[in-house]
Amino acid sequence: MDAAWLAADPVDDPATIVAYLAAGLEIDHQPLFELAEQALGRAVQGLLAAVAARETQLCLILDDVDRWGAEIRDSVLQPLFRLAPRNLSIICSLRIADETLAGHADLALGATDLRFTLEEVKDLCGRSISMRRARALLRQSQGWPRLVNILTDQYRCSITPAMADALIGAFARKHLAPLLTQDDFGLLTKLTALRAFDLPLARRLGGAASLSRLTDLTLVAANQVRDGLGLSVNPLLARLAPDPMPGEAVAIRRTAFADLFDRADYVAAMRFAVEIGDDACIASIIDAWDPLEIFLGQGISELEKIIQLIPPDVVERDIRIASACAISLLKNGRINDANLLVEKVAGKAVSTKPSLVAEENAHFFVAKALLNIHQGKLASPSDLVLMEQLAERWSARLPEARSWIAAVRTQAAQSMGRIAEARAAALDGIASCRDFEGRYATFYHHCDLAVIEAIAGRRSLAREIFNRIARDYRDVLRADVRLRVVLDTFLIELDHEEDPRKFDAMGRLRTICRELPSLEGWPDLFAAAFRTYSEKLMLAGDAQGAVALLDAGLLYARREGVEPLVFVIEHQRAIIHMLGGDTAAARDAISAYASLESNDILVRSWREVEACLEARALLDQAIPDQGTALLLAAGMSHAVINDLGRCKARYASLADPANRGMRAEMAAAIGRSDGCHAAAADHLLTPRAREVLTALSKGMTDKEIGLALGLSPHGVRYHLKRAYAQMNVGSREEACARLHEAGLAIMPPY
Repeated sequence: MDAAWLAADPVDDPATIVAYLAAGLEIDHQPLFELAEQALGRAVQGLLAAVAARETQLCLILDDVDRWGAEIRDSVLQPLFRLAPRNLSIICSLRIADETLAGHADLALGATDLRFTLEEVKDLCGRSISMRRARALLRQSQGWPRLVNILTDQYRCSITPAMADALIGAFARKHLAPLLTQDDFGLLTKLTALRAFDLPLARRLGGAASLSRLTDLTLVAANQVRDGLGLSVNPLLARLAPDPMPGEAVAIRRTAFADLFDRADYVAAMRFAVEIGDDACIASIIDAWDPLEIFLGQGISELEKIIQLIPPDVVERDIRIASACAISLLKNGRINDANLLVEKVAGKAVSTKPSLVAEENAHFFVAKALLNIHQGKLASPSDLVLMEQLAERWSARLPEARSWIAAVRTQAAQSMGRIAEARAAALDGIASCRDFEGRYATFYHHCDLAVIEAIAGRRSLAREIFNRIARDYRDVLRADVRLRVVLDTFLIELDHEEDPRKFDAMGRLRTICRELPSLEGWPDLFAAAFRTYSEKLMLAGDAQGAVALLDAGLLYARREGVEPLVFVIEHQRAIIHMLGGDTAAARDAISAYASLESNDILVRSWREVEACLEARALLDQAIPDQGTALLLAAGMSHAVINDLGRCKARYASLADPANRGMRAEMAAAIGRSDGCHAAAADHLLTPRAREVLTALSKGMTDKEIGLALGLSPHGVRYHLKRAYAQMNVGSREEACARLHEAGLAIMPPY
């Protein structure tokens, strides 16, 4: 085969191209050149006719043809591709993929076909790499972008970062820089100064053609780390961008800020405003951004994205920002810090001012009400009246304000056991959320409703509501891990009420109790998780673990100053000690409350009253107290009046002297050898470990277990090793014996 090669040059004209092609294919080029200057189309036809007259197979290689202008591509290349005779093969090398050219060529080489040489690979990986491994890397990469990633992931630690950067930079300058135009370099400089951007912003800063070239060369790649903007300049190749002129980077960021602000992308706009250091830009975002709307509509995770960017000196200057920061602190369990922040800005929230400050006051009272909930305090009637007055004045956000007031009323009524009032408030909150996009607020209203039904003793209805929440609010649950903790905690508590000896959820409950202090300081949620888990541990025979768990919760509650939670946990410690037969420790646990009279106890929340009555009734077995019977009677009367079905069942079991301090199910389980104590070391097994152990009990090998569960043999052995440690066994035989003894071999994963 005869072959001709031609490298494109932007200064070439059509007649010269025809002459070059003819000369390369050994055709008399002079007549064709003269004809091309007069009639270019006829000259191309003459060239093709001369090629067809040749008996031999010809190959034409055109290198970097996208460097030619539109006239050459339309008048020479397109006819050449469409009318080429059978004995002519055309191969194109393109710097940037071009479908209009590549579609007619026999072979098109694009940007992804760029390759490191073997020497460059050895330099980048270190000279210890074998030639065989270097060739394998080249085969795996299918082009330079992926190869850069492979090399940096696997081999960058073998040489100094400075040397690796120099080698990659040298490759970029050698192979990539020649492919870029001046406009491309200008756009690359602007995008590098931003560090993160999206397509609309990139198009505003440069031309679509330049952006397309940078994307094809993977100089611009996907990046989901910061602000959700989605794109960034490849950090390994950012060195190609020239350094911006003084002040140019600030101007670029100002342009980005203006574009994102116009599109109401306040999270990304705030980052650029902070980088610029312009208080006016920050103030404009604060004026346009409504923290309360974001919190109630999109949740705390969206709120925190902006809060984390706000400079500390700005926080206390604006009541709305301070209130939003206080809410964020509360949702991360930092109750003391939130309390300090609310106290600092309390003087600025003057409710007697006209409606101009109604919005700021509304934000402040939302934060203050949430702080009261997390501290276990009830909003005062005067605060509720004031919040309603502010809501009426703040007409632009009336549905959101009404939703929040309903949440505060629900929490106050639910805490005090006023079921009918709490249910009505929760339904009002759900109705108010229909007037705005309040998925986050609606989630909490439905959770409140489910908890209320559980307190009322309607467990099946409560479980139905919880299951509906899990189904209908998947997007909200995915967006914030705190909400999954809330849902799981109350569901597990509900299951524990029905069957305390179910250990399926123990691993999950342990994770919740570990994460809860840093996720959510809500006392009701905290008490539900820690009481349920301590009782599960006690039923499993792990009394020491139950006490240690409550000690950890007590430390957090005291540190954050949540007195109601301290009250509940100390009484729960007394219950656990009495179930373990340690009367002295139980008495010491609640010695600080020995002088409390019935009137002092019954004005507390229903969780506090329930824990107190259980602890006192159980202690009454060892140390008789005449006041216990009266306290139980008063508690039962309160439960009957307010339809507290859960409390009525508890108090009825406490009234039986043979069952003081324990529900009937727990009394039947404690001290029996029916598998509960055999599960003492097994209750913390993860769901995956249960699956592996169940397969093991069927006599399956590691490889068979891996194939069945989608694990590698190494992964199977990892789960077995951890399970053996939890079960305190050393072999498969011992593990299988323990499984059958505890009944875990047939227990489905949670």
